[in-house]
Amino acid sequence: VNRIILIGTSMGGCTVLTYTALAPDDVKAKIIGAVSSEGAGDLARLFKETKNASIPPALMNAFGGRPESVPERYARQSFLNNIEQMRGPMRFAIISATRDTTVPPSFQKELVSVLEKRHLAARLIEVNSGHGIPPADCYLQGLDFITGKEPH
Repeated sequence: VNRIILIGTSMGGCTVLTYTALAPDDVKAKIIGAVSSEGAGDLARLFKETKNASIPPALMNAFGGRPESVPERYARQSFLNNIEQMRGPMRFAIISATRDTTVPPSFQKELVSVLEKRHLAARLIEVNSGHGIPPADCYLQGLDFITGKEPH
């Protein structure tokens, strides 16, 4: 395997972002990009701002408490807190559901802004829907962006 593209939706979208920064160096060197759908770069902020009542208890279970009581655990798993550990050029396709109340669309816009400020290639792909699996075409657009192919 010479090139790796990570793809995830919702919590998987959060995970692929964080993995681009925290992967072992030999793996990180092969990651060329990530397609993150409905991801959040800051899990403590997600805890506070989600409108989905099941998210805070799930995060508390995963991290052993609220962000105020175990901030280091949330920070350790949040992409924006680990972005400095990224190595090499990577491309990011960020898919955003414009009517998402679980992970607000502003989270994805913030991700694109932060990535662009770091001079990393980033594209926002918006889909007019709520939280869930976006149409396959969104993933294909993301993959085309990561690989440098023309969009569908």
